[in-house]
Amino acid sequence: MNFYRGLIASILMMLIVSPVMALGNNDDEQESNLNLHTQCMYDSDFNHQDLGYAVNGWFVKSLIGVDMDAMFANGGGHIQKTYPMKIKGINGDNAETVVEAPANDTPLVINGVEYKSLVNIVADDYNMELVSLNDIKKELYGEKDTPCVYMINKHIIFDDAESYRLDKNFVLKTEVVHSSEIEALKGMPEFDVVRIYTKTKENMAYLKEKNAVRLR
Repeated sequence: MNFYRGLIASILMMLIVSPVMALGNNDDEQESNLNLHTQCMYDSDFNHQDLGYAVNGWFVKSLIGVDMDAMFANGGGHIQKTYPMKIKGINGDNAETVVEAPANDTPLVINGVEYKSLVNIVADDYNMELVSLNDIKKELYGEKDTPCVYMINKHIIFDDAESYRLDKNFVLKTEVVHSSEIEALKGMPEFDVVRIYTKTKENMAYLKEKNAVRLR
C-alpha cells in the first residue's frame, strides 16, 4: 500500500493543474487519488494538461478512461519516466514510435498537441481493450454523420478527441443526447452529445442505487 501511494504521489507532483481537489481520506475508498483528481478538475484544466499519458506503451492522452486501482493492485504497476520511450498510437499509427526526451524548453508534440513530458504507466497484469471515442460512437449508432460532442464523465472534450483511448472494460455506460432534446437548442443545427461514464466509485454507486429503486 505504501508503494502504491508513493507512485500516486510522484505523478501528482508532476501535474501542473488547478489545486482544486477533493481527495478522500477514508482508507476504505478503493478509487485511486489520480482518478479522483481527474474528476475534480475544471473542464479547462482537464483539456489543457501539460502531461501526456501512455498505458502499457499505448498513448491514451488522459488517465480518465483507465482503471488505476486495477493497474496498481498488489503493487503491480510502475511508472516509466525515462526516455527514449517506445509508444504506440501516435499520429494514428499502431506501430511503435520512439519518443525522445524534449530538449531544453522545447515541448513534446504528440498528435499536434504540446506536452511538457510523457509518462508511461506499466502494469503487466492489467489486461485492457483500448477503444477510441469514435469507436464508441460507431458502436452506439454506426456510421452516422451528425456532428457530435464527447463527454467523459462530467468533462466536455474540447479538442484532440482522436487521441483519447479508454479501456473498454472500464466503461460503465454510454448514451447519446440529441441537441433537439435540449430546449435552448431547438431550431439550431442539430448535433449529438456522446456521453461516456466510467466505473468510478460515484458512477457505480449511482447505478446500484438506481437499480435498487427499480426493484422496489
